[in-house]
Amino acid sequence: MLKRVLDDRDAKAILVLPYVALVQEKVRWLRNVVDGISRQKHLGQQSPEGQKLWAARADKDTVRVVGFYGGNKIRSTWADFDIAVCTMEKANSLVNTAIEDCSITKLKAIVLDECHMIDDGHRGYILELMTTKLLCIDQDLQIVAMSATLTVCDFHALLPLD
Repeated sequence: MLKRVLDDRDAKAILVLPYVALVQEKVRWLRNVVDGISRQKHLGQQSPEGQKLWAARADKDTVRVVGFYGGNKIRSTWADFDIAVCTMEKANSLVNTAIEDCSITKLKAIVLDECHMIDDGHRGYILELMTTKLLCIDQDLQIVAMSATLTVCDFHALLPLD
């Protein structure tokens, strides 16, 4: 996920977790992981005389990690992060917004942790719906589904038939 974001300045990645406490924990952890990592330097937009038209953002070359979860007061948009750490509901909302404003092509990686929750009677349909949307989009998107409790046979049952 981090490699995809570092390789492409416009790339976005989403880490989907089932619970707010896990989202908060992973945001702190990921911010520590990316602290000090700088993206490849790019020249800013310059005028014909060689003078910069505007000042570069202070966080221009950093990886921005933002958490999205219910009750969160942050009103971040798709443009405000490089890696989003979300609950299932917020991830689905981000994907819907990106599809509507045609910025979904920037999404290069999505990690679905605890994907066995797709079988959950209350929230599993959201994970299934979001994953189905992403599988139907024809683009270079890496989808990583993780579960410590699914066997290989269970996982193959979740995959769509070709």
